[in-house]
Amino acid sequence: MRLAACLAALASQREPPSFEIVVAYDEGARWERPRAFGADVVWVPAAPSPPLLAAAAVRAARGDVVLLTEDHCEPGPDWVRRLHAAAVGSASDAGAVGGPVTLTVSGPSNLEWAFHFSDFAPYVPPVKGGPSRSLSVCNVAYRRATLERLGTEWAEAFHEARVHAAIRREIGPLVMVPDAPVATGRRVRFAEALRERVALGRIYGAVRFADAPVVGRGFRAVATLGLPLLLLARLARKSWRTPKAALRCLRALPHLVGLVCAWSFGEWVGLVTARAPLGVRIASEPGRASAGRDARS
Repeated sequence: MRLAACLAALASQREPPSFEIVVAYDEGARWERPRAFGADVVWVPAAPSPPLLAAAAVRAARGDVVLLTEDHCEPGPDWVRRLHAAAVGSASDAGAVGGPVTLTVSGPSNLEWAFHFSDFAPYVPPVKGGPSRSLSVCNVAYRRATLERLGTEWAEAFHEARVHAAIRREIGPLVMVPDAPVATGRRVRFAEALRERVALGRIYGAVRFADAPVVGRGFRAVATLGLPLLLLARLARKSWRTPKAALRCLRALPHLVGLVCAWSFGEWVGLVTARAPLGVRIASEPGRASAGRDARS
């Protein structure tokens, strides 16, 4: 079970500051709660949508620094210590800090590589330390005081795009910490991966442009028709930094095109309708039940 590996990684952190583990889970999903591996775990039921799960976990957390990851991720052995230090460092003016997301699948298929790369390309090593345009909600840390300054921006649904935009605007920059990685590798079926990309793209589009006037949304809806080309260009630019990644990108191009088009369609639907789906059916892995994303730590 993915969550079991995530909890085991958290329970075996090296020289971390004192911390608690909070898991927000889809109470309607059929899954077996893993053992705590010697660590105290707070279990919080929530609705089966990633932003709602994240918001529930953050509300329940009691620490001065809140670290977020997901059930399919395995934090590195120094993850808690390094992100905590980066977030509270006396010289840090960061609004939030985060780290890279690596691929754990051994000998990934073209689909598995494309699925990971299309989702996490900005955070795939090599990454530069310092100010970053974005951070992944799979590997990020916030000071509690920062979140409180944002008021209700995140309290009901933790939409990372809106939260991070507000942090950059009101608090300070987003900062990448290259030596605080988490690892993930999901094996999925292509049809389910496409469905997930559509759903998450729809959430992003609905939230990102929620406050835009109708006319503005109309113009953006037309512009979004060119989004697949823009996203593919960004992926190509990232992949061409190393010959190995460039070759993988070429081999996985059909899958990349499909996943990018699925996300773009979802973002367009979210923009036009201004409505995000209440629940998200996350792509299941072969041999695992399909359910909402069941945990945030």
